[in-house]
Amino acid sequence: FQSAYIYKLDEHGCYEPNCDVGVEEVVEKAKGFTLVPNPARDYVSIVETIHELSLQHELYLLDLTGKIVKQFKMQGSELKIQVGDLEKGIYLVKIGTETQKLIIE
Repeated sequence: FQSAYIYKLDEHGCYEPNCDVGVEEVVEKAKGFTLVPNPARDYVSIVETIHELSLQHELYLLDLTGKIVKQFKMQGSELKIQVGDLEKGIYLVKIGTETQKLIIE
C-alpha cells in the first residue's frame, strides 16, 4: 500500500497563499518608432512612438555594411519614404541611438 497526498494549490501553483514562485516578469523596452509596413515594397512609414524623438534626431536608412542609403529629417511624428527604388534585402533604420531592421521585398 502506498501513501497518497492531495494538496490544494492557489492560482500561482503555491501551497502557501501568495508564495513567490521565483519567476520574474520580463518587461520589453519601449521602441521609439515603428516601421509600417515591414516588410515593405514601395514605401514605408516611420511612426514615432516616443514623443520628441523626431525633434532631436535625423533618420538614416543604412545598408548592412553601415553605408547611408538615404537620409531624412522628420517633420512631425510620421514620415513616409519611398523604398521601391532600393534593391530587395535587409536595411537598417536609425534614429538617434535606436536602430531597427527593415525588410524590402
